[in-house]
Amino acid sequence: MIKNKEEIQRWFKDHRAILTQCDEGIDILDWRKPDTCMFAVRYVFDGCHMYVSGDLGEAVFQFTENAYLERIATYSLDYFDEKMRAFCDVRRDFDGKEAKQGLDYWKKNWEEEDVNVDKAYNELVEMIDDCSSVKEWQQKIYDYDLNKVGQDAWEWLPEIGSVIPIRVESYLVGLKMASEQLSAIKMCGSL
Repeated sequence: MIKNKEEIQRWFKDHRAILTQCDEGIDILDWRKPDTCMFAVRYVFDGCHMYVSGDLGEAVFQFTENAYLERIATYSLDYFDEKMRAFCDVRRDFDGKEAKQGLDYWKKNWEEEDVNVDKAYNELVEMIDDCSSVKEWQQKIYDYDLNKVGQDAWEWLPEIGSVIPIRVESYLVGLKMASEQLSAIKMCGSL
């Protein structure tokens, strides 16, 4: 599921897709609002690779099949993210709200008798509120006495709040919107 889909669609509402087919199986998709570079993205499809550049950063993807717009536009966000091999920023953002939801889930399922659930929960919520990155959260967790939250906490606690960056989401939303736009143009042209 693309968490920020509506926000990203607003970024791209006036964008136009221009697909250029070059020699040797290379296609270039320019996705931008005419006469501006704001939120502009260029996708280069080259065999099993896709290179992304522009106002939203850079990334490299490697797929198991040839990369072409119509196929990639059908991917789920998790699968798309899994295929990313390089990204210009950290691979995960920290979302405090998401972290608290993960903590709430685990609080409901804590079964160990020797855990003071409320005390540990409140300590962890306070720690979440003090974090702005996955790295910072994980450092706090590694410094925390995990015995306070049960034996298996080391398996799940460092990962709560870790989300796919909105820019990576935007790459896929842009591809989906561009594919729809180009398909609509193609349909109008064939009438």
